[in-house]
Amino acid sequence: DTGFVVHWHRAVPVFFIPDLRYEVVYRNTKDNPARKIYRFQLKNKIDLLKGLDGMMVLDAADSHSTVFTQYLFLDGRYGPLETFNPTRIWDDGVRGFYLANLGVKMRAESPALDREPLRAAIQKAYNADLVQNCIAAKTVHPGIPAPHGATP
Repeated sequence: DTGFVVHWHRAVPVFFIPDLRYEVVYRNTKDNPARKIYRFQLKNKIDLLKGLDGMMVLDAADSHSTVFTQYLFLDGRYGPLETFNPTRIWDDGVRGFYLANLGVKMRAESPALDREPLRAAIQKAYNADLVQNCIAAKTVHPGIPAPHGATP
């Protein structure tokens, strides 16, 4: 079991909300060569991000492809966006996490790929229909209050 810390900087596209800067601790279990499991957790709470934890599982499907599964639990504060544009939080979050996870999957399949070719491959593999289906399928988890004005 090994661990490492990743320093994240996520730009927020609203001028009056500061960018997110936070650290996430990752732990990697190496008990099965055909499966990598990364457990992760927010290192320190920040104003806009109270909690972040989950797990990524990468399974070798064959010698050239990987099955990627992620479980993510996120508790954030989004300031005025919560009131004025709550759907944007979900939409932007799904797109951002999809691109980041696609990068993890591609890096697992091609570890020697440099940053710019990796970025180009991610953009080429982006599946807008898949992302839109995920956005549209959003449901409210039991126990989580529905957004203002919405009915569960």
